[in-house]
Amino acid sequence: MNPRDPNQPIRVSPPHPSHYALANPMGMVQPGACPVCHQNDKIRPVRAVYQEGTSHGTATGLAYQPAIWGSNTGPRWYNTTTTIDIQTRLARLFSPPPMFPVGCILLLWIAVVGAILVLCFIGGLSILSYFLGSVTGAENGAFIAILCGLVIAGLIFYYRGVMVPTNARARRQRVVWSRLMYCEREHIVFDPATQRYAPAEATRSLLPS
Repeated sequence: MNPRDPNQPIRVSPPHPSHYALANPMGMVQPGACPVCHQNDKIRPVRAVYQEGTSHGTATGLAYQPAIWGSNTGPRWYNTTTTIDIQTRLARLFSPPPMFPVGCILLLWIAVVGAILVLCFIGGLSILSYFLGSVTGAENGAFIAILCGLVIAGLIFYYRGVMVPTNARARRQRVVWSRLMYCEREHIVFDPATQRYAPAEATRSLLPS
């Protein structure tokens, strides 16, 4: 074994990060710490702030009912109760990206199926009227069938062109939104994965487009 040259520099391995943290606890950013103040004692998940600041309640007030034509019911004021969402200012700022609810999509497809059934029924009557010699009935049926076809095409276009892209974008945004953190000291929101941050009022700027 060759003796080591005394003039050769000695390679020293850097200390483990835990050793450095013990020697200089203020010299490194702790995991999940705020990228501005470099502390984590005032850090809270955005999701938790939103959930704690959102509650449901009821409100009672007066509503006006106009006169109903053809009945003895005249105009009147009556008491009504409705359910409302009560949110703090931060909860409104930290609301999750909106999505079309499943019920709304289900209703759209029910409308599509209903329009298809009407189209088939009217189309069948139009063909029957044509063979029975009723030109007017066939023309009216064809006109209604065209309208049904346009309604079906419009609903499908709205689903594929609006609902699907909106929900896909909202799902991507909710993945990022679920990991956002809020620093009460600096009043900023940051993404621990990318260290991007913004004022609480600009939380949406941290979400993918």
